[in-house]
Amino acid sequence: MTQPQLYLDEVARSIILNRHRFYVKQVRKRLFSQFDDLEGQADQYKDELLGALSQSPQYQFREEPDLAEWAYDEAIGHYGQLVDLKKQVLLSSIAGMYHQWDKELREFLELELRHYTSQKWIDDEIWSIKTKVSDLFDLLIQFGWNVEGQTFFDPIEACGLIVNVYKHGKGRSLQTLQKKHGKYVPPRTWDDKLKALIDHRRMEVSDADFDEFAQAIDDFWSQFPERSHLLDQPSPEP
Repeated sequence: MTQPQLYLDEVARSIILNRHRFYVKQVRKRLFSQFDDLEGQADQYKDELLGALSQSPQYQFREEPDLAEWAYDEAIGHYGQLVDLKKQVLLSSIAGMYHQWDKELREFLELELRHYTSQKWIDDEIWSIKTKVSDLFDLLIQFGWNVEGQTFFDPIEACGLIVNVYKHGKGRSLQTLQKKHGKYVPPRTWDDKLKALIDHRRMEVSDADFDEFAQAIDDFWSQFPERSHLLDQPSPEP
């Protein structure tokens, strides 16, 4: 039997990278840019409220300071909602980017391994819901690429955990994220008795984190070996 190998030619690599870079560029341009200067947007909201009130017949019977205070309070609430929305857009963008990378990796592995094994093995070991990204990394290690030793490994691992926490909330991923990548789950208190209290709503990500994850995925595909062979060990089941 021919020794199984993975071959990522430069055309395929270029297509994958261009698709990833397009996603990252357009998310920054079309989504993140909408949240520039949130304080200015809140001030504009306040001015619009006061402008609308000035056209109301009841406006002349209201005290100016009372109206200004009311509009200010409303603007503070609006600002808080914008901050929450920005976080949701950021997390959903990170999730979309990660899932695209995950699926493209599985598609690539299926394309390469179908020459050496059965579709059932591919479905069970590549596409099964039980197959984690760590399992795919283990498979790449079997082909001689020490994925865990690369600089992109930690950011991609953290990204995957963040996506799981975003989807499921509390659970094992949140615990692992705090343990291995604690900067994304700031401690609620320094009181030892309360350190164990973890809430998924405390998970924090930033535009800079998005950029780091995007670069890690870019590095993954850029550094993926052009050709790698299965090391001396049992081959995938036929």
